[in-house]
Amino acid sequence: MIMDQYQDNFDAHSENLSRALYSYFSDKEEKENLPVLDQLLRRLVRVQVQMGRIFLNPSETLEITDSPTALNAIGAENEKCPLVFTEMGRLYFRRYFQYEYEIAQCLRRLGEQTESSLAIKAESLFNEKFRSSVDEFQALAIAVAMHQRWMILCGGPGTGKTRTMVIFLSLLIQIDSKAQVALVAPTGKAAFRLQQALEQAMIELGLPDSLKSQVSSFSKTYTIHRLLGVVHGSVDFHRNKTNQLPHDVVVVDEASMVDLPVMSKLFQSLKPSARIILSGDADQLSPVQGGGVFNSLVRASDSNMFLQNDLELLSKFSSVPLASVSSNALTGRVVTLMKSHRQDRSKQGRNLGILCDLISKGDAGEVLSFIHHHNEGIELIESLDDSKLETILSEGFENLRKAEKVEDALSTLNDFRVLCAHNLGRYGVDQWNERAKYSMKSSEETFSPIVIRTNDYGIDLFNGDDGVQKEEKAYFSKGGGVREVAKSRLSSTSSAFALSIHRSQGSEYGRVLLVLPPPEAKLLSRELLYVAVSRAKQGIVLVGDSESLASAVKQVGEVQAGVAELI
Repeated sequence: MIMDQYQDNFDAHSENLSRALYSYFSDKEEKENLPVLDQLLRRLVRVQVQMGRIFLNPSETLEITDSPTALNAIGAENEKCPLVFTEMGRLYFRRYFQYEYEIAQCLRRLGEQTESSLAIKAESLFNEKFRSSVDEFQALAIAVAMHQRWMILCGGPGTGKTRTMVIFLSLLIQIDSKAQVALVAPTGKAAFRLQQALEQAMIELGLPDSLKSQVSSFSKTYTIHRLLGVVHGSVDFHRNKTNQLPHDVVVVDEASMVDLPVMSKLFQSLKPSARIILSGDADQLSPVQGGGVFNSLVRASDSNMFLQNDLELLSKFSSVPLASVSSNALTGRVVTLMKSHRQDRSKQGRNLGILCDLISKGDAGEVLSFIHHHNEGIELIESLDDSKLETILSEGFENLRKAEKVEDALSTLNDFRVLCAHNLGRYGVDQWNERAKYSMKSSEETFSPIVIRTNDYGIDLFNGDDGVQKEEKAYFSKGGGVREVAKSRLSSTSSAFALSIHRSQGSEYGRVLLVLPPPEAKLLSRELLYVAVSRAKQGIVLVGDSESLASAVKQVGEVQAGVAELI
């Protein structure tokens, strides 16, 4: 029933958009072409509304017409038409094609500026101070980051992406103390977590206080929107191709979450001599707004393959057996970290790591077998009505319920969280928020978690920031302290006992209760399941039957972007 309602809303939205476009183009087309254009627009609008899709494939287009360019609204890549039919046979709205073209141009320009001087200067310093602190793939990534003007650092949870970045920054600051570095993430929550992860990595690496202080002041953490400067009431930013960023290095964390328009505008804002590093996990969900640039580039690349001319330099950093391939735009710029360091964690953490690996491999039988063997830290409950769930909810939020001080309440926020694929209905966020509230069972008003739903630059709170509320006050962790805000000043918030899986990206929780929808749910996918499981550090309870789990593992989400072919 819920899925039917979702589909009805989706279809209505798609119908309204296609009607508006059809009306706009109707006076520009010959009468006999209008039905064909109408069908194309309906399909194109539909994939624009869906996640990860930004164009029609050749087969989708040719099902409707064998001559798209015969329509006045459709032209070639270099023509001034609202729809673009590319040499690859793909049909785009021009705006989305232009976004991809701008990214490809920038990557091509950066790729032509490869130099080895920074890597050469870093070699002895790295081997002397940091070589023993990293595995071979992390060492390789550091070498590539020093050598290339742009690179992609890919890896799952526990593979050491943050540690790799900290060492890169430590080397950079000792070589060039005047360099300007920006560390960015797609959401306020992700940016905050990035800052925390960097500080923790510096402690684990045993950096001297003087170097820690330098790294902290050397590299500022921002949301992408804050770095570029939002123009209120506009989709544009203050920083753009005519007013570029001053930074020499830009590192994008959780890059898989960045949609095509924002990624394009970030690239356009880079000065010609800049370096950019995209860090993320290609097994995670594509951005909600479409255009999975990071995931598409990773899937189109020969990861951990390099040009013959680069092998000698890279071998001075890492003993990974290096292979060369013929040159293409992505060769030598994509490094995938292969070693998980979850063995350093608890047994529960290691089991969660194994489960993530099994999910990413796509073998539903192995996933189910692992879960059903009652591995520590992993539990499956097959009924939403199981009374055990109320106990799990009550125990999960017990520390929050007992918290008397704001600081104590905030410290419990990431202990436990409910994650759902949907927002509405029996399997959705709204209903599980109500179940969690009921489980608190307190006669007195207690702290309750909330999440910010829109960026509010006036009070320095952003979409995805979470905190707690009590009575008429809300509280957030900011800059190592507590930020107090009157609830009346918050423009858009929602209860956060339960969150959508999409909203949880960039966060980690001690334990997670994951609510899986029925196996026929359209949102179920391997990426969705992987993201949810990888949010947990100590344990997960999966609520749903084996068929839903199997369906999620088998269904690969559609990620489509044409950037790699345009470079």
